[in-house]
Amino acid sequence: MKEKVIFRLISVAGLILSTSDLYGIVVSSPICKASGCLIVNEITPFGSMPFVVIGIALFSFLLIASFYRRGEDLIDFAVSLAFTFEGALLGFQLFYIHLLCIVCVGIAIVISLLFIMRFFRKRSSKIVFYLAVSGFVGLLLISRMLYIPVWHPLPGKTLIYTLKCPHCENIIRKIKNDKTLVRTVRMVKLSRAKGFLMNSGIKSVPVLVLKDKNIRLLVGERQISENLFKKNSVSDIKMLDELKLNQTDSCNFETDNCSLPPHN
Repeated sequence: MKEKVIFRLISVAGLILSTSDLYGIVVSSPICKASGCLIVNEITPFGSMPFVVIGIALFSFLLIASFYRRGEDLIDFAVSLAFTFEGALLGFQLFYIHLLCIVCVGIAIVISLLFIMRFFRKRSSKIVFYLAVSGFVGLLLISRMLYIPVWHPLPGKTLIYTLKCPHCENIIRKIKNDKTLVRTVRMVKLSRAKGFLMNSGIKSVPVLVLKDKNIRLLVGERQISENLFKKNSVSDIKMLDELKLNQTDSCNFETDNCSLPPHN
């Protein structure tokens, strides 16, 4: 009886966490504001909503089924399947975005605890659990081999932009009017490089990435213009960890707000 009580309490914890996350999504104020959570929500096709709904359904089922003796086999199957699926989710975070979603990790811990409890249950059949562990490890290894990490800058100059940003439009127009720059500056949309920027602590565009032996970032229209179009040396540009990211001539891509109107 004590084992069932603990199982139900852990299921309730998972249900509360999933429900809280759903509420945050609905009111546009997610409980997890870490970069990993934001990136997962942005680059998955339907955001994190489907995963949250599945989590609520899973923990609700486990909680209800725990009150019925005939539901033991179904509980073992559901917990094992969820644990296997966590291998794919963990691989996605570790090998694709290189960031961990805090809520996802919390859910994974809850599922792992439930899995361990069911595994050591006296009357449980261990075959389904061994298959689940094999599936978890297999999906993790497959993720390591298949996933290509999120965008990382190539050597040279790369402009990260979005069409919603008038400051970006100004920079792009100037680059297109320069015969040399139009051949040497790569254009990358924000949707492709968002993970890279957020992982670097930057939430604004335009951003010019300069990569040689090191990576240097120019944030905002003024800084980019001064160093790109005026032919100034970029050797004195501060490194990424020294940049002051409070630019007043860029657009915050989280709020879609621009600090200043576009320059003429």
